[in-house]
Amino acid sequence: MIDNTTNTELSLSLHPDDEYNIRLVATGEDLQSEIITVTVPQVVSIDVQGPVMMPLDHSSSFSLTCTLTLTPQVNVTIPEMYWASPYLIPFKSTTDGFIVLNASEPTMISVNDNVVYTLTLNFSSLQPSQVGEYVCRTLLNDSSSTVSVTSNYSVSVQVPTPIVTARVNTTGCIFESNNIQLLCIVTITPLDVNHIVTINWFGPNGLITMDDAKYSISTGIINSTNYESSLTFTASLSDNGTDYYCTAIVGPASTVNGFELIIPATATSNNINVIIESEL
Repeated sequence: MIDNTTNTELSLSLHPDDEYNIRLVATGEDLQSEIITVTVPQVVSIDVQGPVMMPLDHSSSFSLTCTLTLTPQVNVTIPEMYWASPYLIPFKSTTDGFIVLNASEPTMISVNDNVVYTLTLNFSSLQPSQVGEYVCRTLLNDSSSTVSVTSNYSVSVQVPTPIVTARVNTTGCIFESNNIQLLCIVTITPLDVNHIVTINWFGPNGLITMDDAKYSISTGIINSTNYESSLTFTASLSDNGTDYYCTAIVGPASTVNGFELIIPATATSNNINVIIESEL
């Protein structure tokens, strides 16, 4: 028997963690082609682990840990790893605002015949300006080429609920035709982004608007954490026994780093019961 077997070598450059179908075609009449499947194992993996629950409370502390795993086949020395913005701009120092990089890392340990590198990003007091997407990037250089791999993690923050109190700002007894002023005080947690505090008044007929001729509303800022709104109107006997209250909500003036801050539910003050004395 004559052996007509011909050996041919094929050299390919394939990407890891992928599958390829390669069709082999022999030249000649009545010769069949054959498809073989080549699976290339994953040799590099990168993953970021952080808090399970989002959004996080304002001023909370937590860490983002980036783990790079290499199989022994990867011929690199210590890879370059860093934390960056979504535009892959690296953080320039170990302290960037309230962001603290652990200067003792990256560290290297051997686990299950793989080489594992970790780089941790520590937050000591989360602020609204820090919401957004954090990217862990590594550059692998095997002397012939450089490969970049990334993994990302999105951080969101819950804006604290403001504290709202209401009181009568008129001293002594209130009689018909007297001016009565109600005061609403709103205390917020300082935010390091542009924000808006919205205060509304409610009376016997529901929401009071600036167009209501009976009432005069004035709202202002006392300081960075306290806001004040006054409601002034002329008392009548029909106002006796009626209830008033105010509400407040705080939120950013716009998106922060392309992300929406999580705004709390509207905070409501105590009720003010208006008592009008009758003149005898």
